[in-house]
Amino acid sequence: MRRDLVAAVDAGAVKNTTECHARLLTYEYSLTLLPARAPLLEAFDALELEAACGAIVFRGGVHFLGATLELDGRDSGLTLSNYENEAAWLSGGVPLATTWARAANATYETRIDETFPYRGTILGLNVVEPHRRFVRARYPNGGGSVGVETRSGVGQVKSSDILSYGAPPVVPPAAQVYVADPAYAASASEHFNAYASGRCAFAGDPLCPCGAWRDTDGDGNWVSESYWCSNVSGGGWAEMDRGDGFWNGPVLPTNVTLRGGSDLAARAATWSPKARGEAVVTAWRAQGWFVDMFRVDDVVADGDGGATLTWSYGGFQGGRGWQVDGKKGIIDPLPPFYVENVREELDEADEWHFDNDTKILSYAHNGTGPPPEDWQFVAPDLATLISVVGTKEKPVEDVTIRGLGFRDASITYMDAWGVPSWAGNKNIRHDFNMHGFEFFVAV
Repeated sequence: MRRDLVAAVDAGAVKNTTECHARLLTYEYSLTLLPARAPLLEAFDALELEAACGAIVFRGGVHFLGATLELDGRDSGLTLSNYENEAAWLSGGVPLATTWARAANATYETRIDETFPYRGTILGLNVVEPHRRFVRARYPNGGGSVGVETRSGVGQVKSSDILSYGAPPVVPPAAQVYVADPAYAASASEHFNAYASGRCAFAGDPLCPCGAWRDTDGDGNWVSESYWCSNVSGGGWAEMDRGDGFWNGPVLPTNVTLRGGSDLAARAATWSPKARGEAVVTAWRAQGWFVDMFRVDDVVADGDGGATLTWSYGGFQGGRGWQVDGKKGIIDPLPPFYVENVREELDEADEWHFDNDTKILSYAHNGTGPPPEDWQFVAPDLATLISVVGTKEKPVEDVTIRGLGFRDASITYMDAWGVPSWAGNKNIRHDFNMHGFEFFVAV
């Protein structure tokens, strides 16, 4: 059910903090309290409040946004804050109506009738109170909820069970971009004083070493480029990103092959066809620099009891290539990984799985009987809760966000990612931008 801001405002609750009356938003689980893509000061106009007031105060509780709060130049001077001494949260999730029925052992199922306008499916599962985040069904088990799924040493397929990671073929180097400014000499290292990058012929070019990374340029065009595709990249282990004398740029694996007799190879033989295209492999780069995620295309058994998980999408999250042995043309060493979003691996408390075809949500409850009736389950849907975008002609100024908590944002690690110009062991989603911000820290 949706209501606009006017209907959701408690007209009797007013907080006077700056000689300006600000309406207080009330809290109900089932309501979306703010309109989609409506400048907040326009909502104030609708309430016949002074535009100069510029304040919205949220009462304690969880406010389900339903859409990104998009602020622009018309919202300059606006303050978003919590009510004094009350914990107010802005949620990017969709509250779920659940009727749990026992399926097997401690696993319970419920049909989901809600829709997810931004993600189209359930990619995460949380509870409002107690504030908990659960783990998608995975192998090896990760030890339950509260975000342990990428902690080093927890629930990893050991390197001894991995026969190999498939290395990509050698492809031509990316087109080189090099811009030097003689007036700029901040570093004693020659190439650190220049802009260097390698650019693919087109975004996602499979015949380019950095085709996995995609971002938009200043004109809004999709491109694939990276500092680490430059032939003059420098820094720790930069020789690996230049291909270690064998490849012509960063190396990302195309598959992982499990040894015959390994537990996961045997389990993979029992997976339903839906695992192909839904399962996600999370693998550590050697030395634990970062993790990369890959969407599994196929699971291929061999005659020796082994299996190979193949993929064609992913690997861009870490921003750099993997450690390789250029003399042998292989990926070495073999880092650990885990695989998630497989229904057959729903076997530990606090794991869950959603079948987007049948709309059945399955959850392994850590307790006696079904999940408590007062648990309000939430599926994160919005990746961006608040967007602040101005223009040169009408910038956004003096916007304050104070005392608010943010929760239930959707995972983004399978979205398009690009490499920032400052390089390093970092990577960002393609739509992450920050320009002209000033940050103040109270000490």
